[in-house]
Amino acid sequence: MDDKPLRLLGLCLRAGKLVMGERAVGQDCRGRGRIHLIVLARDAAENTVSRAEAHAEAAGVPLLKLSGDCKTLGRALGRNTCAVVGVADEGLARKIRGLLEAT
Repeated sequence: MDDKPLRLLGLCLRAGKLVMGERAVGQDCRGRGRIHLIVLARDAAENTVSRAEAHAEAAGVPLLKLSGDCKTLGRALGRNTCAVVGVADEGLARKIRGLLEAT
């Protein structure tokens, strides 16, 4: 897997522009409206995928899958595992989206 999207997600985290976890992403999509992109790990659970799709649709934001799994995404963000994140910076979301759609 190309690690550039993961590095950009790490940059989002350090900048305070990354929301991690299904519940937090859902709350930000419904409440604050600051999520510009939702990213899922390749092996995210079916229920997580369904809820993330519903959040993305309700907020009108794209949802993309990484080629990496939950452990890969989690390690890139300083956790053991992570299945879903939301990017709260429009410019970084656009860059990450471009990289993921190109692969």
